[in-house]
Amino acid sequence: MGSIHHNANDPEPILGIVRARRLVQALTAQPLTARQVLVFYLLALGLYALPLILNNVLFIDDNLREMQAATWWRTEGRVLGDYLFNAVSFTPGTPDFFPLSMLLAIGCMAVALTHLAHHWFKRPLFSQCLILLPLWYNPFFLQELSYQYECLTLSLGVALVILAMSLEMRRAWLQVLARAVLLAAALSLDQLPLNVYVGLVCVDVLRQGTVAPTWRGLVKVPSNALATLLLGGMLYYLSAYQLLTDDRGGVILPNLGQWQARIALLAAHVGLFITPANGLIFAGLAGCALAGWLITVRVALRSPVGAGLKVGYLCLTCAATAGVVLAVGGLLLFLFDMAANAEARVLVGVAPLLVALLLLAHRFIQALRPGWTLLLVLPLATFLSFAYVYGQYMRQKNELELFVRTLVVADLFNHEALASAKGIYVMEDSNNDINNVFARVCVQRMLPALRYIAVNDYQFLPEQLTKWGVANMAGDAPAQVPELGEPLVKRPFYAIYRAGEYGYIRFAARQLGPPCPSLR
Repeated sequence: MGSIHHNANDPEPILGIVRARRLVQALTAQPLTARQVLVFYLLALGLYALPLILNNVLFIDDNLREMQAATWWRTEGRVLGDYLFNAVSFTPGTPDFFPLSMLLAIGCMAVALTHLAHHWFKRPLFSQCLILLPLWYNPFFLQELSYQYECLTLSLGVALVILAMSLEMRRAWLQVLARAVLLAAALSLDQLPLNVYVGLVCVDVLRQGTVAPTWRGLVKVPSNALATLLLGGMLYYLSAYQLLTDDRGGVILPNLGQWQARIALLAAHVGLFITPANGLIFAGLAGCALAGWLITVRVALRSPVGAGLKVGYLCLTCAATAGVVLAVGGLLLFLFDMAANAEARVLVGVAPLLVALLLLAHRFIQALRPGWTLLLVLPLATFLSFAYVYGQYMRQKNELELFVRTLVVADLFNHEALASAKGIYVMEDSNNDINNVFARVCVQRMLPALRYIAVNDYQFLPEQLTKWGVANMAGDAPAQVPELGEPLVKRPFYAIYRAGEYGYIRFAARQLGPPCPSLR
């Protein structure tokens, strides 16, 4: 066969370049309709949640909730979550109806993001719609989305606070009242959306930095937010808060040393997502965001307004910047036992920080070259890729847990001494990070955030065996355990003992597969 030669005058490569330029121009210069924005968010949010929907795995607390069709959220001041599940399931209880809960969560968030996109950008471009995606494309939010119950309540709570800071009405008092009701409803579903609300208000302040400041514009967003917070907090206090009995150890006002330690702990957790492979992307994003922030400051300094207004604007901009950073921890910073409650799912405040970074980076890149704003896809692509790795990680974790649970249940049923025991305890000190399937351990080296988000520090939960018919499961072992002696059953993964009237399950660490290859 003869070789194929391209004619220098062949129009195909030129047409390809022209089409590519037209596509970039359409994505960065042509406004989207409300329907197009909604469809975009529905598809983008669904794509991110697809691994969780396909896995369909009960996550930690979901096991007991699903077995008893009860949540006990009212004792945590989240009674609206119970009512929501009653209404959707048409039952007096709270049965599990996943994946409907996830589909409803996607729908609620898509509507809220569409509303926010038109509130902030009026006629949003595709590149501007990307800015809001971290409100769902938050890697730490994956842990919350893994809960088949709370994926709906927290997502709806976040959607409500988005509306609470973007809803507009002609009458100011009616707008504040409506926003306060939305905020109180969000808190009655879950208190964590308050962090998102505070963070988004701070982002809203930074968003307005492209025009010359005025005193009216300067105080509008903070004053409306403060009024909404006070009235919404009062409504929540007078309603759902009255049922709260579980305060997670209470709250404190940290001193300077505690502030430093708590912020350092948050930074360490958030920093787990940054790796040598994606570090360059986020360094570039931070650099562009800093340049965008400087553009915001320059607009104020060069505007023909008085010095007092310039100083006030700069102070408000700096306060908003600090506020969006502190909103990462939010309520967590004030808990007495912060370390025990610093789970990945409480870091929903990372989302407004990511939105702020994308917003400021978009401002800088658009001033530099509008077509390059599509580069904002890169950090979002890292979040999407992580979601799919997380999905595979959780699938492998569930497979090993299922395998070990099957062995344990068979041993408990096949040994009379164990089947007749008054209770079976799980040794809590051994029920930790033993799920060392080599593929997961190796990927943990590449993505350290996986271990933090997936909570793989247990083999299985006692209630998972109860659901399989082990009626004498007694939960975690008490602090004082008698001498156990020789095990009745000894397996590579665990040993089961009988001491007196009780049985005890002790797990053993085991590495499966060959060692991980070098990452160099």
